[in-house]
Amino acid sequence: MKKTTLHILQTVTMISAALLSVSCNKELFGENDGGEGIVLTIKCAESVTSKAGMSGTIGGEARYNENKIASVDVFYYPEGGTDSNSVYDDHKTNLNADAAVNITTYTTDQLIVDYLVPGGNTSFWVYVVVNYPGNIMTDLATAGRGTSVAAIKQLTINSNFASSANHIQDSFVMEGLANVQNVEKDNRLVAKALVNVKRLAAKITMQLSIADEVIIPKTAAVNNETVNYNEVWKPMTNGMKMYLMDGVRNTTLAGLPVDNPVYFNYKNNPMFFNKIDESNAYYNSTYDEEYPWLTDPSYVYPQRWEYASQDSPTMEPYIKLVLPWQRQANIVNNTTLQREFYYKIVIPDDTRPDDANGSYIKHFVRNNWYRFLLNVAMLGSETDEASVGVDASYYILDWENQDIVLKHAEIGAARFLSVDPNEFELNNVPDLDILYNSSHPISLKAKNQSEVDMTATKIYYGSNNANTSYGGGTITTASNSDYPSGQKYITYTAAQRKALNNGNDWISIDGDHIRFYHSLNNDITAGESFDSAPYIIHFNVYHEDHNNDTAYKESVTIIQYPAMYITMQSSSDSYVFVNTYKATENSEVTAYDNASPQNSLSTIAKRSEINDSGANTNPRQYTVYVTVLPSDSQYQIGDPRTDGATAIVTTLTGLNDSANYRPASESASTGILAPAIKIASSYGKTKSMTYDIARTRCAAYQENGYPAGRWRLPTKAEIYYLINLSENSIIPQLFTPDTDKSNGAYWCATGVVYPLYEEDRWGNITKRWIEYESREDAEAIAVKNWPRCVYDVWYWGDTQYTSYKNTWSGYRTTFFTLE
Repeated sequence: MKKTTLHILQTVTMISAALLSVSCNKELFGENDGGEGIVLTIKCAESVTSKAGMSGTIGGEARYNENKIASVDVFYYPEGGTDSNSVYDDHKTNLNADAAVNITTYTTDQLIVDYLVPGGNTSFWVYVVVNYPGNIMTDLATAGRGTSVAAIKQLTINSNFASSANHIQDSFVMEGLANVQNVEKDNRLVAKALVNVKRLAAKITMQLSIADEVIIPKTAAVNNETVNYNEVWKPMTNGMKMYLMDGVRNTTLAGLPVDNPVYFNYKNNPMFFNKIDESNAYYNSTYDEEYPWLTDPSYVYPQRWEYASQDSPTMEPYIKLVLPWQRQANIVNNTTLQREFYYKIVIPDDTRPDDANGSYIKHFVRNNWYRFLLNVAMLGSETDEASVGVDASYYILDWENQDIVLKHAEIGAARFLSVDPNEFELNNVPDLDILYNSSHPISLKAKNQSEVDMTATKIYYGSNNANTSYGGGTITTASNSDYPSGQKYITYTAAQRKALNNGNDWISIDGDHIRFYHSLNNDITAGESFDSAPYIIHFNVYHEDHNNDTAYKESVTIIQYPAMYITMQSSSDSYVFVNTYKATENSEVTAYDNASPQNSLSTIAKRSEINDSGANTNPRQYTVYVTVLPSDSQYQIGDPRTDGATAIVTTLTGLNDSANYRPASESASTGILAPAIKIASSYGKTKSMTYDIARTRCAAYQENGYPAGRWRLPTKAEIYYLINLSENSIIPQLFTPDTDKSNGAYWCATGVVYPLYEEDRWGNITKRWIEYESREDAEAIAVKNWPRCVYDVWYWGDTQYTSYKNTWSGYRTTFFTLE
């Protein structure tokens, strides 16, 4: 099938209306007049003669349809006219040629003389697109573009190479521009020319050399004796596979990386390895003897990336290699063991600039064949997520049309470094041994560094200013990805870290382990030295001889939680409710229960005064976690709540529809700490009240997406702990002290109130913890006491529910689905 179109341009002589008729159109182009017109040879498979130790020729492979020419679009331009619309286009389909095809465009004298080669010109331009997946003219019209070369090159191609059956593509899009010389206007054969076209895709293959076995020296106790033995692993070649991750599947006909890449991977259609030998038509003894295991090719469109980038448009691609190994039986393990190991292959640098931007040295370039050669002589990672990184030697060859090997990396011992896993959480534990796997000696110092390459920080909620010393470190508010923007936290220099750790740094190399040690201070009376927030430790591991090479840097994170620690979240966007009542911006509101007559549940503070500008104006909620307690602790971790069988609060409609409401028991031990509780912010402060009203108010309390029916009065131990945090400037003040015995006291679940502050005759103010034998005695002595409610995060979780953030949504004493 053949299509021809004339494009009438403003830049050429206008033809008469008669020429626009159908009959004249046929006459103009000499349809089927037997003339030869313009004959073009479209060719894509110029072979490459390799050098630098490789021999033979390498070009596109017909078995993968890499040279197939199924259709051709040709656009004709006069000399100097490629920036304008073409004067003529020709479209041919069903060619099914391999590597090269001759096509003929029939012409007339008028087309040649008036439009394509006017005046004294003897040359013109042709732009050829091969295997375009659609209709170019329709796509150009849809995009509102003309037919200049630049406009055509803007057309987009999106090919999911990974979806092909048997890894064989139907065809490859190619394009090329050629200048046709020596036009003979008077001859029937007007011109004859070769047009070389290049594929838009790049090609990737991998060849492996695999060790016959990997031997790992081991030591074990056998029959109470120490035995040295070798653990032997042998490769299981039938299960080997590889796949490309984060390649790009879209480009334009310009054949350059695009600004909006679409990423894909071959994980669900991996490349398996086949052994290549002399019987294979593509066998080459120079390298196939040493690297006999070969994959089918993967394909990808042009792509640029930055090392370790996870973001578009510079996301880094990589190759994942999966090899099964079998551990042989030995004197310790009398059975064999089969296991898959994972390897992550970083794409090497290609230092040749592409056509658009020479500043990128990591890129896939169109029409290149990236041929990876890899020695595998070690076990990889046992998990896909933490693959061992390795070097791959490789060749880059122009897929055609160049007689040169562009790069050849030396083949040597594989270099790898892996820390697996590389993220750890420690709960009140001072030490950790971290296993690493490395081909070379490691270092914890980057190039030109005298100290280990690590950071240690912990969040700071207190009121001290930035750039001041606190707890052996320095408070700062500089940017840090571990903390919210503007949040204060404590940093520790190398000297400060050592001062907190008996003169030693927190990490060191100990044989095949990296040793971490940092003691924690869990003494609640230790002031600012008390560890009340988790430490976040980051450090890097390098090859000792490549400690400036980020390709082999492994980053490790440790979060070390003390026995008791706190986290924080803002309540500034939400409002407190007490049994459907809430305060306004500038006035407080009194809440009531549902009794008849109603009882006051006291006031809700106006929102405008919770502004962080004075005592007890803190708009943040703090969550207290208790992970592990010292053996000599005066406290115990437990559940201080009732079993829910008795409805202690009876004046709130809807609260006791279920037996799941569980306030803290009046008889709960004063030393019990719940595993994790959230303390109400200063939005929850109120005026003094009796114990019964305080208990009811907490049952009716709702804040920040945490529903009513889940809050309770705290235990004595919980209040004691929270007040100590404030007094040691660890968190801002949530409890208002007072030097008058008639004020400054708080209710706890057992009815005991504290603390009271008093002034002696010398003017000294001291804190006094008052404990009463019973709640009745406490109320008889001091009735002006305040509640501060807590929420059992350990039981209900830390989920905030949207419908409970800024509207009253009733009582919730059962679990429900996250909104």
